[in-house]
Amino acid sequence: AFFGDCGTLDLLPRRAGDAQATLDLESQVLVIFANSRFDYTHVPSGQCVTLSTFCLEEPTTLDIDRLEGDNPGALSLGPPPPPPEQLSIFGIALREGGQCESTDHTWNALERGVDGLTEVPEDRWFHTLYYDEDGSKGLCYTRHGCFGVEGVHLFDAKFFNISAHEAQLMSPSQRQVVEVSYMALTDASWDKQQLQREGRNIGHFVGIDKDDWMMMIGTFFDIAGSCFAPSASANSITANRFSFLMNLKGASMAIDTACSSSLVALHVAKQQLRLQLFDPVPACVVNGVNLLLSPACFVALAGAGMLSHEGRCFSFNASADGYARGELCS
Repeated sequence: AFFGDCGTLDLLPRRAGDAQATLDLESQVLVIFANSRFDYTHVPSGQCVTLSTFCLEEPTTLDIDRLEGDNPGALSLGPPPPPPEQLSIFGIALREGGQCESTDHTWNALERGVDGLTEVPEDRWFHTLYYDEDGSKGLCYTRHGCFGVEGVHLFDAKFFNISAHEAQLMSPSQRQVVEVSYMALTDASWDKQQLQREGRNIGHFVGIDKDDWMMMIGTFFDIAGSCFAPSASANSITANRFSFLMNLKGASMAIDTACSSSLVALHVAKQQLRLQLFDPVPACVVNGVNLLLSPACFVALAGAGMLSHEGRCFSFNASADGYARGELCS
């Protein structure tokens, strides 16, 4: 469209062989070109305003009275979905190696090839006291692991209405599950105030193998007579605690099948959502958690020859000589 006081408008063809056109325009004239806007470019002269735009015709509406054939969905692209009802993931939260505190951090680490394996940090333990390179002294022959969860001693107890004394005794695994699970819930548009006003039949399933805190709590704290000690390090409470804090009424359990714990927890949650056996289950929270807090488990696994001497996993490789331990909460 062209609007102005006076002047000319040169239409320059984009395709070879088309003719150039020059239009002399009078004052207060609006000119609309009803051809493809990709055929010409325009060069105005004089006092004028040019607008480059285009109009679309009203789309044609077709009514289909009847479909025939074996595949009514033939217009859709790709293979058909699997037979069972499909489930969706609405919220994700994680903390893992490479200082990854979110899914964005994880993708960046994968793209850049970040190596999350490090020597045992001193804020966990002094590995030189437990390290023996050839393993002849009954100690650990590796000093590497994926210590990915920063600040395992930190916890926002006030936000979750937990007393300072109880929070001090709580297993770091329980603290991580509470915080990461809440991050996932908020990512799925639920929050604490909403759930405490009206409880939901949301399930919670935690895959957890070992918890070093069971061996450590008596060393760091005097737990004699403490009413919080029994639940502070019990794996069964790892899932139940978050369900209680968030007023979640669905099934709540910790699952220990060793290295496959989180995978089995995910499968059980999927079955809960698909079968809907009793009360309707709108969603499930699924966690996998493992923290490296004590050298005792490293020494025991080294005694069984399960750990890699190189401190690395070489899956499906002839040079593989064990696995490297790691930690995360997701």
